[in-house]
Amino acid sequence: MSGRCVGKEIPGDAEKLCQSVFELQQKLIPTEAQIPTSVVPPMQSDAVDDSKRKFTFKPGSIPQIIDHQRGRLHIRNQIGMGNFANVFSVSFTPRDSTDQRNVAMKINQFEHKSEENQYLKSSIEREAQALRKISDYVADSGKESFIAECLFSDDLGPNFHFMIMPMYSTDLKDLIIRNKLLFADILNIKTLARQLFQALDVLSSMNPPVIHCDVTPANIMVESISPLKIRLSDFGCCEEGNKQNQESDYIVTRWYRPPEIVLGCPYGPPVDMWGVGCTLFETHSRNYLFAGDFNKHMFYLHAGLIGPIPISFFESIPVQIRTKLPVVLIDNQYHFTFDEKKLNHLLLSKQKFDHFFPKNSSGSSSSEDDSSGSDFREFLKNIFTWSPEERLTPSQALMHPFLAIP
Repeated sequence: MSGRCVGKEIPGDAEKLCQSVFELQQKLIPTEAQIPTSVVPPMQSDAVDDSKRKFTFKPGSIPQIIDHQRGRLHIRNQIGMGNFANVFSVSFTPRDSTDQRNVAMKINQFEHKSEENQYLKSSIEREAQALRKISDYVADSGKESFIAECLFSDDLGPNFHFMIMPMYSTDLKDLIIRNKLLFADILNIKTLARQLFQALDVLSSMNPPVIHCDVTPANIMVESISPLKIRLSDFGCCEEGNKQNQESDYIVTRWYRPPEIVLGCPYGPPVDMWGVGCTLFETHSRNYLFAGDFNKHMFYLHAGLIGPIPISFFESIPVQIRTKLPVVLIDNQYHFTFDEKKLNHLLLSKQKFDHFFPKNSSGSSSSEDDSSGSDFREFLKNIFTWSPEERLTPSQALMHPFLAIP
């Protein structure tokens, strides 16, 4: 079917033609025996990164010793490199004290004349401000936040801005790669999920609510492994309240983008629920669920797993985007009219999901029963929705049978 029938009912022969497309979809879904052991390459330490640039510093541009009003900072070595900032291991001696504390310093270098670098500077300022607000809210509410802490932040000369944070042992992305068995245990997945949803529950309960806008394993710090305790970190892209989509590559790392970001719709806190869903699948399976090369590819992968688009969500898509989507309206849902080549592309995410959650199987190498795997599957399906309004909220997720504490 080469034409598009956007927003129109299609009776008779057209519906039969569309049905042939659906039958073709079923033929393209491989049987369990045909699905390879791994339908995507295994996780690597150099996973996708939307930006081609990494933040680097000229040799000698950062002093080794910084005498700050809060105390002395002794910069030891660089421990992380990102798109917006680099992270250093630092020995911190508070003023009027001889006790040293190992902390992390997130620092960026920028030129005031550059619009992009002004954004980078504001990202650290935004993160520090957000973390302070969250800390105050948590102190007043008495909730446990599972969110990283900002000890203090400041400018370091005209071209640097920094933030001091506690030193965490590693991040979740690194832990997944290094410890292959830890998250094969569904109990550890449940612990991780509860803590992430408690973190999002704090963010969504604030007034206005805070949207993290980049929930990925790389942005989840691991405070301890046994018992497992994490901290949601990297709030440099965070927003407050509901936002209009500006189609910026700064809004959510591509593989973790929900449909409303990919399709240019307004967005809010449900963005982060999608990120947690992707993170939980990735952590347990050690595979990426939506490994798209660009936004259009991401749309295909979403469509393959979720299925037809409800009218209510379709109408929220900007006109200039939705008129280009290869869909037809049948029974109050928009179905896809991809050709066979596109369908193969589209069904990859469904193949991965069904391969990891086969019928009558828990989808895990641990000894939990089949009902646990079934609960996990349905739990994720309630997160991977077209419409943000239909997605589980953090409080609803915490009440789901999958996370029920025996």
